[in-house]
Amino acid sequence: MLESGEPWQREAACRGEAELFAEPPVAEPMVVQLRREEAAKAVCARCPVLLECRAYALRTQQRTGIWGGLSARERSAVRAREARRRRLLVADNGSRRDRKLSA
Repeated sequence: MLESGEPWQREAACRGEAELFAEPPVAEPMVVQLRREEAAKAVCARCPVLLECRAYALRTQQRTGIWGGLSARERSAVRAREARRRRLLVADNGSRRDRKLSA
């Protein structure tokens, strides 16, 4: 799924395999989708820029396809976990400030 021209993309194992990584133009049966995603993730597993790809996809909120070894659903779950973690950190920092002020 290379589209941005990021420097790391030149080293990506998926170069030339867009059909494996992109969402198909028409709906596909679930079993076909799962096989395609498994095949794409196998390419990602041997990719030297897996982490850069994943970070890019999360940072730019890629909504379709396989990026950095994660499907759109998996990236959505990662973003939700990160948002929850940030909210907890902010809440925890607020609690600490309140305790310092009341001490």
